[in-house]
Amino acid sequence: MKRYHIKVNGVMFDVEVEEAAMDAAAEGTAETKDGAGNGKPAQEKKAPSSDKGDNSQIQRARAPKTPKKKTDAPAGGKAAAASVSADDALLSPMPGTVLDICISPGDEVYAGETLIILEAMKMENEINSHKTGRIKEIFVKKGDSVNTGDILLAVE
Repeated sequence: MKRYHIKVNGVMFDVEVEEAAMDAAAEGTAETKDGAGNGKPAQEKKAPSSDKGDNSQIQRARAPKTPKKKTDAPAGGKAAAASVSADDALLSPMPGTVLDICISPGDEVYAGETLIILEAMKMENEINSHKTGRIKEIFVKKGDSVNTGDILLAVE
């Protein structure tokens, strides 16, 4: 049995940990936690000890993180800004996911008419036309994630 003194949010805890017996099959899986599958135990490193004399703790070494691959940005957003005037652009008022597009290019729309359904925080939000006109271009499709200020479509 091992005994540890742990400080969490300024409160000291005394913890006793029992060592569990492992059979041969479980022992084999415990040895390959290093991710290499070579049967060697995972590397261990000691955490830096504090100035207060607390017992040092052993932590498992983690595999290095691989950088995330950059994904293609949705068709809307800043890339569409070059082809649309500020008056014509309908911007996303919040981050979310496009659930439905209620219009298509060339449709006549009126101010206040629902054009897109945007899901944000499990709520469906109707995005209405900001002016009367004709749909020039739609820059998003169903399932796209959009950020606040991304261009959804153009009404001329």
